[in-house]
Amino acid sequence: MPVIIADARQRETLVKAGAPRARAIIPCTEDDLTNLDIALDARELKPGIKVVMRMFDADLARKVERGFGIHTAFSTSALAAPAFAAAATQADISHSFYVGDTLLNVSQVTVRAGSRLVGKTLAQLERELDLSVIMHRGAEGVDLHPVPEIVLAVGDCIVVFASLDTLNRLRQLNQPNEV
Repeated sequence: MPVIIADARQRETLVKAGAPRARAIIPCTEDDLTNLDIALDARELKPGIKVVMRMFDADLARKVERGFGIHTAFSTSALAAPAFAAAATQADISHSFYVGDTLLNVSQVTVRAGSRLVGKTLAQLERELDLSVIMHRGAEGVDLHPVPEIVLAVGDCIVVFASLDTLNRLRQLNQPNEV
């Protein structure tokens, strides 16, 4: 991949970089208007080019996506916000991201001794807590498509998609029963 050190706002730089033949472009400078300028110039050189753009202003990102037909405009602060919110909770969250207006969290949970999770099937867990189990690691190994009939045992590890409230309920269920 050639490295070109030049101003991407200049049309000849985009031509030299191959924008007229490219399937996609990713303007990701630290300036929203510079990124938009590069994206629009690339669009003039090749109509229909897929544009994935970094933007700091979430409102502007939404307007650019709608108004200019930019395929995807990402606000870095909006992408980082879920991670900061997740870090402030007691839930062990690996990743957080939005799908539309819905915040999804990925969390890994190891079943503890004395937990109310012991003996539950994955189907029961999904139904009772409204979450999705996307991975199970147990005595038999790792299963990326676990069947709902799997019964949880101490030491099993599950990876789930869930809301923050659901993850907090799951964490409470995973506490040892007090006798």
